Amino acid sequence: MRFGDFLVTEGQATQDEIARALAEQRRRQVPLGLLAIHGGVLQADDVHRLLKAQTLRRTWTRFGELAVQMRVLEEDQVDRLLQQQSGSRPRLGQVLVENGVLDEEQLTAQLLAFHSWRQAGISAWGVASA
Repeated sequence: MRFGDFLVTEGQATQDEIARALAEQRRRQVPLGLLAIHGGVLQADDVHRLLKAQTLRRTWTRFGELAVQMRVLEEDQVDRLLQQQSGSRPRLGQVLVENGVLDEEQLTAQLLAFHSWRQAGISAWGVASA
């Protein structure tokens, strides 16, 4: 179970509030192409060409996958960019506090409860709760 699902189960947030916070989280994430330009692994022309190719495909392909397919980036470069990208997005709890769904105290209490719940699942079953 993910933290958002836990909050809904505990009655601390609605599905709608979680969905809005997740959308906000994605919106604030730095695009992979921009990270690649700033990191010096791609030029703006490369990113433009990839984005154009992405829109012309019948099925949507992730930017990083397409960059590897088009031999513009290596898989390890995409992996490093994805790590940077995940660090650029705010945590779900932070967005929920900003949106007024939780206050800092409630967030801290819910995070502790969530981690305790996960630990209990790990000890009881020997595997992480999913």
